[in-house]
Amino acid sequence: MGLPSPLVEWCDAVIARLVEFSLGPVDIVSANTLEELGLALIKSSTSHFIVASRVPSDGLRNVLTEHNTRYVVALDDPRAAFQNLVTKHGLDTIAATRAVAGSCASLLNYTMTEDALVLRAEREGRDPLGTAQTIARHFALDVAPADIAQIVVGLADISLTSAPSDIDTWWSDLEEPKRVIAVSALDGYVEHFAGRGLGKLIWSRDLFFVGDDPRQPADRPIDITGRIRNLVFGPYIILPPGSWVATVVLGFSREAAEVSYAIEFIAARLEERPLTLVPTGPLTNVALLLALHPDARPERIVLMGGAIAEGNVTPAAEFNIWCDPEAAARVFASGIDVTMIGLDVTHKALFGDRHKAQLEGEVGEMVRELLAFYGSFHKEAYGWDGSPIHDAVAVAHVLRPDLVRTAERGVVVDCGGELSRGRTYVDLWGRAGWEANCHVAVDVDADAFLELLVERISALG
Repeated sequence: MGLPSPLVEWCDAVIARLVEFSLGPVDIVSANTLEELGLALIKSSTSHFIVASRVPSDGLRNVLTEHNTRYVVALDDPRAAFQNLVTKHGLDTIAATRAVAGSCASLLNYTMTEDALVLRAEREGRDPLGTAQTIARHFALDVAPADIAQIVVGLADISLTSAPSDIDTWWSDLEEPKRVIAVSALDGYVEHFAGRGLGKLIWSRDLFFVGDDPRQPADRPIDITGRIRNLVFGPYIILPPGSWVATVVLGFSREAAEVSYAIEFIAARLEERPLTLVPTGPLTNVALLLALHPDARPERIVLMGGAIAEGNVTPAAEFNIWCDPEAAARVFASGIDVTMIGLDVTHKALFGDRHKAQLEGEVGEMVRELLAFYGSFHKEAYGWDGSPIHDAVAVAHVLRPDLVRTAERGVVVDCGGELSRGRTYVDLWGRAGWEANCHVAVDVDADAFLELLVERISALG
């Protein structure tokens, strides 16, 4: 096993020839894990085989150590391994970097056991015959010196190592972006294998992927807006053993840096005068506002979300709270005057055919067409002859407080388990004794609300 360099390829070939001379026919199989090793045993047609491993797992090492199994670890300058993969095996810069970095990390613990014969290119690479003899003794293979010499001569076309000057020249000629990617990820191991301790490892963005597409490198700006998803993943490189602290450096494009985000806009407005916020979606931005601008506190928050005893995205949770329950919990615990307009109330005010017929103007016609679609959905999903206009109830309550009856109660947001995540627990009857932190909507004057909504939509022309 060893780094994917000329030395390990030479060792594989030498060990195979030595075993053939001593024991008979042999297979060389690639295996990094116990599972791969077991599969190789099943497929092998010979009595003897050699395991060639480039990224050996901890499980494989544990078994080797437990059974005192001897093995060879071939170490080289990681840069030579990278050069070998690019020039001889045709890998691109990213794939070669991943392969060598993963191999380096995997091999660190393999050099520390008594059963390991550790070969280093800068030392054993100068004496092929002596190295082959050392390998034969390590595995107790009965091969005559003359036969070992013959094996070495037969493998003369396989170079054990590259001259340091050749490696330096090749690397200096490598294109700058490619060299930076590889050097950043491998330099720490170059230091380690030179006996100077493990250095810093830096994984550039080119080693990662966008979203969940392994064909799309994260080498361009990423749009972080939209649905909740994995923005970046990777880089599929094993870390060395031990505890690690990762520093993630994120940059913003010029376009993003110049954008005035919602929380900055709201904070600036709050400095000018008191405001009532009416959030009608997930409360992420409101929670960020409270966290980043603790002094910019709205006078009141009237939110559409939650419920006393209903859910729409799950049996327990309403969508807006479920999307970001941690943000909702921060808002409810903020001490600000909060009113929750939940599903229990919005479901009582259904915009039906009678109300659609009263709509006037072009805007009214557009709303009528929209409600035809939503009406079909609500009829099929809930059996209703109409559609709730959830967000409008929250806005209407700010304009006409008399439209919604509220009760001041304690509300707790469930940020935990899968089934109940996002639920708003309301101590409606005071049995839990929670301190009141919210005006919870408990009823709505549906006729008056719908009359107001028709009037305002029609007034838009």
